Amino acid sequence: MKPITENEDKEFYYRIDFYWQAIAVYAVALVLYSLLRGTIDSGQLSITLHDPIVVLLAIFVITTAIGAGISRFMNRRLIFTANGIILRNRFRERIFHKNDIQRISFGKERPSREGAYRIVKIRIAGRRRLLRIRPAGFDNERELTRSLTQLKRSISPKVMAK
Repeated sequence: MKPITENEDKEFYYRIDFYWQAIAVYAVALVLYSLLRGTIDSGQLSITLHDPIVVLLAIFVITTAIGAGISRFMNRRLIFTANGIILRNRFRERIFHKNDIQRISFGKERPSREGAYRIVKIRIAGRRRLLRIRPAGFDNERELTRSLTQLKRSISPKVMAK
């Protein structure tokens, strides 16, 4: 692994493909249930929209579509630079410098996928709560895990005063 140079930034985008998968599953369930509950009279299919299950599935489809739209609009991304980490979305940017990072700890690996960690916790000086990053939530999670491991190796170990 080569270190990140000044001109080379690694950018990882937040994945939203699970929203589209959920929309597809809910929409198929809505259509199938509507077809099964509908009646055919004189060659026409009539679907009842007042059935509570139809309304519930329609609410699931609409709220998931709204969530996908919001996530797409926010355009969340994680950027690794030679100086540290940048968390950026459409409206805000938070910069965490290497010298402010005290510790990086990786959660347990998932048994089903090699190299995929559940959560990465980053302790930052002057911040009460840990910064938590879920690599599976970003595109190219193996490269993200590699970048986090490289960053962990590059920071100097610091003794925390209690």
